[in-house]
Amino acid sequence: MPATFSSDEAYGDVKVVGNDDGAIATFIRYDLNLTRINSIQGHLHRAGKPQCARPLYFQLLLGRSIWVTERADLHMVWNDEKLFVKPLPEYLMDIDIWATIICPRDTPDTLDYGRVLYEDARGLLLSYLWLVRTKRDLQIAHESCLLGSDVTWERWIKFTKALLEQIDVEQPIKINRRFLYGELRLARLNWIFRFRSRKFNVWVRGYPYARFRCSTFVKRNAAWLLTAIVYVTLVLTAMQVGLGTAQLSNDSSFSQACYGFTVFAIVTPLVILACFTTWKMAIFLVNRSARWKERRLSFNSIP
Repeated sequence: MPATFSSDEAYGDVKVVGNDDGAIATFIRYDLNLTRINSIQGHLHRAGKPQCARPLYFQLLLGRSIWVTERADLHMVWNDEKLFVKPLPEYLMDIDIWATIICPRDTPDTLDYGRVLYEDARGLLLSYLWLVRTKRDLQIAHESCLLGSDVTWERWIKFTKALLEQIDVEQPIKINRRFLYGELRLARLNWIFRFRSRKFNVWVRGYPYARFRCSTFVKRNAAWLLTAIVYVTLVLTAMQVGLGTAQLSNDSSFSQACYGFTVFAIVTPLVILACFTTWKMAIFLVNRSARWKERRLSFNSIP
């Protein structure tokens, strides 16, 4: 267990875990929280394929680097050349934690939430059956701090055998539906999350919040932008040559097409620049509003 944790970004919201059962249960519910990705569960097929994730060694073959994240809703999400992976929590290997906190309760008040926590935990364990299959995968997991150094190959084989007795990998039941998919593409999750949400700040920030910079956007889309610029230049040059020929110089339809495309080539960059400026101002206003709100709450809480 960690020394402390924070359930949100509010100033001063830091909780000590320690040996208190209530704090431990609160932390586990926070640590395995998949609420954000569950809200777009019906659209996950647009961000990934319904298949198991590829092992860690194959992720490196694809040119992806392993980035450690403590957020369960970013587990097995990839972007560009990065794959975000949540380290396997050690408490999921503790049978007492399963018996006292994770397994569903029989009381009506806690049955539904206990079921959700149980499915989230089983899904995270299932993902590691996909990611760590060979000794090389285990070595990568150790190097990336995804598994403790005390987890040897022999112990991992025993653990996976015991796990396969509890989870049917061919027809997984009582598992969060997010884990019916392997790796999910972050860029598509961003767009799905934006258009499924009615909150303006969520639409601006996406899933998860990422700092937007025009230079970053240009770098990511440099090939497409360069291709578009070259294509427009070639078309304008061809039109100019065409207007100099006897066959096309007196053609009214061709002249109108040249006029329309010339206006398009002039106006489009201005429209794109205006969209970038508006987007940047929107992000600035959202961040400024959030900062003023947090600052006001912080000062009001100080005696």
